[in-house]
Amino acid sequence: MGLANCRNCGRLFNKVARDICPICIREEEQQFLDVRNYLKENRYASTYEVSEETGVPIDVIIRFIREGRLTVVNTPNLTYPCERCNDLISKGRFCSKCTAELQKGFESVKKEKSSMEKKSGKYYFKN
Repeated sequence: MGLANCRNCGRLFNKVARDICPICIREEEQQFLDVRNYLKENRYASTYEVSEETGVPIDVIIRFIREGRLTVVNTPNLTYPCERCNDLISKGRFCSKCTAELQKGFESVKKEKSSMEKKSGKYYFKN
């Protein structure tokens, strides 16, 4: 617990758990409710349409999705950018192309580590 500046508005507040002040928390909760209610009535709306109709900025909607507060399962047109290349996706953190590239990178590092262990061998010491 301590004093901090709100990341949204810059107000000084007593930070307990989140990095935004109580006033901004209330505003954010209202934005979330607005988006959720709009999507209940318009489940085929795109992220842009939701933003335009509710007045909630796209980056806030994307944050709601990434935090798991909004699910995109029942809203097929609600997309957000891949964290690596910014292509639009509807599930996960990365698009399929980036997932494949990351997986290849991990596998090559794993193989390299394995071959280094084989080359260096193992040493045992007797007391």
